[in-house]
Amino acid sequence: MLGHNHPELNAAEFLVFADEQRRYTDFSDSVCSLLGYSREELLQKTVEDVSYKMDNVPQIFDKFLQHGKMEGDYVLRHKDGSAIPIHFRALTFPDGCNAAIWSPIHD
Repeated sequence: MLGHNHPELNAAEFLVFADEQRRYTDFSDSVCSLLGYSREELLQKTVEDVSYKMDNVPQIFDKFLQHGKMEGDYVLRHKDGSAIPIHFRALTFPDGCNAAIWSPIHD
């Protein structure tokens, strides 16, 4: 990971960072495995690109940016198109980092 210094995130296996335009800027290797993309491919993706339902992504992300945190369940889309249900906890840090910890939900 690129020099992020946020102790709250240290134990996270599935960790992502995105900018205000919802583009992924960094992530843990396990996120690549979970979604089926290489690091280079995922750096070209946005939150919409890996969301199973894209309709309301901008509104949800804007709400997150306004509140500085958000938590809930969500469905991601694997590179092969299959659904990946997750629980997420997203945080905005004073240095401008927007980070989320994902926990895959297994039946």
